[in-house]
Amino acid sequence: MTLSRLITLLMTLLLLPITVGALAIVAQHNREQWKEQLASHAQDTAIALGLALQPYLAANDLAGAESLVDAIFDGGYYQTILVRAADGSQLIERQANPRPTDVPGWLVAALPLPTPLLGAPIMNGWKQSGMVTVGSHPGYAYRALWLDLWSLGRWFVLGWLASSLLVAAGLRWILASLRTLEDQALRVARLEFTTQKNLPRIRELRRITEALNLLSDKFRGLFSEYSASAESLRELAYRDPLTGLPNARFLQNALAETWETNETRQLMLIQIDGFQALNARLGRANADRILSAAAKTLKRAVKGQSGALLVRLESATFALLAENLGPEPMSRLAACLQAELTDTVASGNGDPPLTACFGICELTDGLTATEALSLADAALRRAQAQGAGLIVSEPRNPQDEQERDLWLKTQLANQTLSLRWQAVADPRRGISLHREAYARLPDADGRLLPAHAFLPFAERNGLQGELDRQVIALVLAELKRADRNGPPCAVNLAAESLADERFVNDLLDALSPRDVGGRLLVETGEAAFLTHRESVGHALKKLRERGVGIGLDRFGRRFADFGYLLDWRPDYLKLDGTLVRRILDDVSGRFYLQSLAHLAHGLNLTLIATQVESEAQQAQLVELGVDGVQGHWVDGLESGGVRSEE
Repeated sequence: MTLSRLITLLMTLLLLPITVGALAIVAQHNREQWKEQLASHAQDTAIALGLALQPYLAANDLAGAESLVDAIFDGGYYQTILVRAADGSQLIERQANPRPTDVPGWLVAALPLPTPLLGAPIMNGWKQSGMVTVGSHPGYAYRALWLDLWSLGRWFVLGWLASSLLVAAGLRWILASLRTLEDQALRVARLEFTTQKNLPRIRELRRITEALNLLSDKFRGLFSEYSASAESLRELAYRDPLTGLPNARFLQNALAETWETNETRQLMLIQIDGFQALNARLGRANADRILSAAAKTLKRAVKGQSGALLVRLESATFALLAENLGPEPMSRLAACLQAELTDTVASGNGDPPLTACFGICELTDGLTATEALSLADAALRRAQAQGAGLIVSEPRNPQDEQERDLWLKTQLANQTLSLRWQAVADPRRGISLHREAYARLPDADGRLLPAHAFLPFAERNGLQGELDRQVIALVLAELKRADRNGPPCAVNLAAESLADERFVNDLLDALSPRDVGGRLLVETGEAAFLTHRESVGHALKKLRERGVGIGLDRFGRRFADFGYLLDWRPDYLKLDGTLVRRILDDVSGRFYLQSLAHLAHGLNLTLIATQVESEAQQAQLVELGVDGVQGHWVDGLESGGVRSEE
C-alpha cells in the first residue's frame, strides 16, 4: 500500500466515526424536538377543534361536525382524530397510515417518533357534550428529520472530499520529494553519484537530502580514489615515468596481440639524432627536459591517428604502432613527425632543432615481436646511415592495393558478406552469455577472409559505414531466425559509424521489438569511444533507450581515467587482449586485472576476458573475478545452435 492511500484510509477512518457520531447526536436532538412539537401540535389542534365542534354537537348536526373534522384531517398532518359523545360513544373517527412513504425505512426503525393522543373537552355551556382526541402524523417530522440528516451528511461528505483533495495535494508535493530521495538513493546504490541541487522546504526531508548528497559525494570520492589506484598500478607497470608514454613492456603486449587478432599494423621506430652528445654536453637534467618536450611533440602529432600507440623504448628511441595504415600513409605520418620535431628547439644555447631517423616495418603473418622489432631496427639503421629520412623494410606494390580496393568495393556491392560467430561463456555456470558476430568476405578462390584483411581498405575508402550496415542487416536477420530464448547477439561497430547520425537513425528504424529487450548488443572500442565520446555516447544512449545492450571493447588498453564509466554506463566490459595474454606469469598484470574486476563489479558491470587460449588462463581469470571468457578456448562451445568461430 502506498503512503498516500494509507493516509487517505486513516483520514477516512478518523472522519467516519466523527461523522456518524455527529449525525447521531443531531438526529437524537431533532427527534426530541419533533416529539415535543408533535405533542404540542396535537394538543393545540384538539383544543381548537373542541371549540369548533361545540355548536355542531349542540345542534346535533353530526354531518357538519364530520365536514369540519374532514377538512382538518385531509391536510395530512394528523394520524388520528376521534370525536366521542359525553357518554363515551364514538361519533367520528379518522385514522391515517402512520408509516411515511417518502423516507427510508431504516430511519423510521432507527428513530421511532411516538405520536401521543391528546384530547380536549367539547363544552355546551358549562356542560361537557363530548370529547375530541387528536394524534399528529409523524410523516412530516420524519421528512424534515431526513432532510436535515441528508443535508448534514452531504456537507460532511463534501468536507471529506475537500479535505482529501487538500491532503492529496500536500501528499503529492511531499511524495514528489520522497520519490526524488528514493531515486537518488537507488542511484547511489548503482554508484551513480548524483546530488540534488534543489533542497526540499520541509526540514526533515531537507536533512535527508543533504545526507544523501554528502553520501553521494563521499562515494564519488572513494570511487575516484579506487579508480586512480587501479590506474596507478598500471602506470607503474606500463608507463615510462619521464615522458608519460607507454613503455617497452606495453609494446611487447601490443605486438603479441597483433598476431593473436591477425590485425594489419605498421611499426615505426623513431630515433632522435645526436641525443647522446646532447646529454653529455648539457647534462642529464637538461637532456631529460628536452626528451620530455620531444615526447610531447610526438604525442601531439599522432593524437588524431585512430588506434595509434606511441611508446618510449629507451633513451631517445620511440616506437609507433599504428592500426590499418598502409606504407604510404605511414610515410606521410613520419614526414609530419619530422616536421614537428624540427620545430622543437633542443636548448636555449643556440643548438639546432631536433631531427630524427625513422624505420618502418609492416607486421605480416608469421613475424614474432622480436622479429618485427629487428626489421624496424634494421630500417632505422639504414636511415641513420643516410643521415636522415625513413626506410620501409618491405615496400608494397601500389597496384596490389588498388586491386584490393576494387575487390572490396565489388564484394560490398554484391553483398557477399557473411558472419562467423564466437561464443562468450560464463565459466562458472557453464552457459553462454552471448555470441559475437565477425565479418567475412570471400577472396578470388572462395576462401573467407577475416575482417583484419579488408578493414584497412574499408577505412581508406570510406566504406566502414557500408560494411557496418551490411553486418547489422545480417545480425538482425539472424535474430529473427534464432530462438527468442537463445543467447543475445553482439556486433562491434566502428566509432565512425556510431558518430554518423544518419547511420544511427537507419539502425533505429531497422530495429523491431524482437531485436530489443537484451537480444541485440552493440559494442565499440574504448579508444574510439574516448576519441568520439560526445557523438558516440549520444548514439549509444539512443540505442539503450530502445532496449539495445551496450558493451565496451578493448577495455583497459589506454591510459585513461575510468571516471567516465560513472557517466556512461555500458552493460559489460571486454578486457583488451594485452591484459590477458601474459596473465599467468605477470604478477603486476594480475593485480591490475583484479582491480579492474572490483571496479567493474562495483558499477554492476559484467567483465569479460578476450583471447583466452587455455584452461589455465581461464582458471586464473575466474580467480581474479572475471565473469565471462571469449577466445579459442571456448571455440568448442555451442551457442544457440551456431558453432563459435574466430
